[in-house]
Amino acid sequence: MSVTRLQKLEVKREALAAMQVQQVRDRVRLGAAFVGKGDRSVNSQASSSTTSVADGPVIAQLTDQIAAQEVQVGQLQQEKGWVSAQLVQCEEELQRTLCRQANPCAEPHRAETPLAKSEMTFRM
Repeated sequence: MSVTRLQKLEVKREALAAMQVQQVRDRVRLGAAFVGKGDRSVNSQASSSTTSVADGPVIAQLTDQIAAQEVQVGQLQQEKGWVSAQLVQCEEELQRTLCRQANPCAEPHRAETPLAKSEMTFRM
């Protein structure tokens, strides 16, 4: 796995964290907007009906943005899982390679044992 790929994933991870923070902020704003409207008296609700109609597009837009961000979060989590699996495979392969390089005498020794056995069989 290249360093560039890891850097891109780090950038995406940071963007994901920022989106999650923004999502929480948006939900708090939406919740505050709904709570604020729920606390009004019956008399003021009639006068605020035009306000809620005007807020409708804003709420719809925020809801759409939240849904889009949730989809993107899911995609990034899937990609993270895939990349994590690849990273584990690369680490295992690296460990095997390092073990072979750290103990180069073991490779010929393992090959000598069957060779010695076959020589003894051949001599008989």
